[in-house]
Amino acid sequence: MMGKHQSKLKPSMDKFKSKPNPDALDDLQADNTPSMGKYQSKLEPDAIDDLSSVTHFSHAEIKMWHKDFLKNHPSGLLTLKQFETMYNKLFPHGDASVFAERVFKTFDTNDDDSIDFREFLCAISISSKGKAEEKMEWLFNMYDMDKDGFITRDEM
Repeated sequence: MMGKHQSKLKPSMDKFKSKPNPDALDDLQADNTPSMGKYQSKLEPDAIDDLSSVTHFSHAEIKMWHKDFLKNHPSGLLTLKQFETMYNKLFPHGDASVFAERVFKTFDTNDDDSIDFREFLCAISISSKGKAEEKMEWLFNMYDMDKDGFITRDEM
């Protein structure tokens, strides 16, 4: 044991980390090209199909989430500072910044220090509609900060 505990689940979030097919990626990028400082609000059908294939959301739900995401984040990206502000509103008594940073890093699957709509939707999908095993893998990944397949006391 030596102070380390390994999950019995092999962390495998490949379904949610997968990149969209090239056509869907073009649709997401073309439709989210900044225009006057804001992203356009319509997702192309290929992008919606792709998101539907990697989440537990219907096409209608994806459109609703996208509209709300862009309403709150017109740039199409959610920063750590914005995420911490949101978490502090949810947990006004105490400092939620450490926990918010962990959750943020788990959402930010491509490690670019921002959460785009795809990353946001995949994380929301797991937390709200995912199977128990998906949720456990997601939580394991949140605490396995160095991504070595173990959770140490220091990571908790």
